[in-house]
Amino acid sequence: LEVVLTKEINTYSISIEQVVSVNKTYYIKRKSYSKLEDFNLKLQKEMPLILQFVKENDLTTFGNPFAIFEGYKQSNPILKYALGLPLKDKIFTTPESEITVDSIMPHQALKIILNGDYSHSNEAWEKGLAFLKKNNLEINPAGNYREVYTKSRTSVKNPSQWVTEVYIPVGKAIE
Repeated sequence: LEVVLTKEINTYSISIEQVVSVNKTYYIKRKSYSKLEDFNLKLQKEMPLILQFVKENDLTTFGNPFAIFEGYKQSNPILKYALGLPLKDKIFTTPESEITVDSIMPHQALKIILNGDYSHSNEAWEKGLAFLKKNNLEINPAGNYREVYTKSRTSVKNPSQWVTEVYIPVGKAIE
């Protein structure tokens, strides 16, 4: 069993895709923070809260759950992030709700795909940042740093089959 689990976790690939256009998207979010090394565990505990909110309020979502980060600094041990789900239509929440609505504004982003366990996401980010540096692409501070969980533990049991899309904002903001 240990051999199988080790193989599952260590079977992964990272590919740098291309710079893509990110469209304006409304989403519900729940803000949080964690130590970098605890992020994946917190993700497992917090994502059901967003899904429960969607179910209880009969919301129409589209797309996959994601984490949106307030900047990305490898040297910062604390991550500030929000877990989110894209909405088909903009909604409003009460001021005291821990779930709020926000929007991703249009921008360009470098897309990186991680096939495999989340434990390799730091490597995906590092490869993306190295690609930006090598190709003289500037990070757009107005854009959003995101991980989109295209195939996750909720839909696929084997970690080697999980797919995470990493987006690093680049270039100038689209008007």
